Amino acid sequence: MNKLIISSLMLVSMITLSVPGQVMHWGDLASIKRELIEDKARAFLLREKPELKNVAVKFVQIDAQIHKNEGPTLNVVFIHANSFKPIEQSELYDELKNSSEIKYCMEFILIFFSKNGEPEKLVVKDVLLSKDIDSSKKGFWDTYNSL
Repeated sequence: MNKLIISSLMLVSMITLSVPGQVMHWGDLASIKRELIEDKARAFLLREKPELKNVAVKFVQIDAQIHKNEGPTLNVVFIHANSFKPIEQSELYDELKNSSEIKYCMEFILIFFSKNGEPEKLVVKDVLLSKDIDSSKKGFWDTYNSL
């Protein structure tokens, strides 16, 4: 279980950001309009979760992929200042309620886009932290502040 926690935090900590407003290019192969994608995703997020309107929400990453059988997918990941929570508030609670290893997690919000370029679905994903509140809060704030 601890390996899962460490791996999750390492993945989040290794994310890099592009400069806002910049169009990212890979030669003539591809480009991503980061600011436009982020703005559309953020507007959708705040419509779907109005309780976050006065909460700091940070952009984490854009995932654009092409799957052989499913075609292209695009999603944006955010984290917010209230993402730290006890495991009882997580959708993972039923699986972990008998575990003494995990007591806290942090929430990431994914916004998925349709093939016509519009946000269409919001998904909350929880990343496990640990059973100790101090180390869990530190892991959360280290991650949050690194973005």
